[in-house]
Amino acid sequence: HSLSGSLSHSLNNSFHTASQSMSDMSHGSHPPTKKHTKHYDIQVKVVLQEMTVTVINDLSGFDQALFKLMVPNLLAMVQCQYAETFQGNLQLNLILLSQFYSAAMQDWQDLLTQPLEVTLQAERSPAGD
Repeated sequence: HSLSGSLSHSLNNSFHTASQSMSDMSHGSHPPTKKHTKHYDIQVKVVLQEMTVTVINDLSGFDQALFKLMVPNLLAMVQCQYAETFQGNLQLNLILLSQFYSAAMQDWQDLLTQPLEVTLQAERSPAGD
């Protein structure tokens, strides 16, 4: 199914269920019991190698490099589950290098003397855990 087709189908079913429930209540019957709650599992993994962002000063009428950030490795993983409550976790690992452009030396110089290694872990658990 396409996302729009599934969404349209879900909305049509919701409207039909709501109108049927209202019709049942007007005839004195009890509303239908709650059906099974939908459950969603989402997993995303991103692996990125050799990304560079260069900041350039182009306000002076000519392009002059200022500095650049380099990410030789990035790994990000996200896992989420949703039933009646949302829970999930995030893991991010990356290495960051930075250099500035020395106009006097006409070459790139290290801004960070050592690579910056970043590890982030976050988790959301259901209430009460």
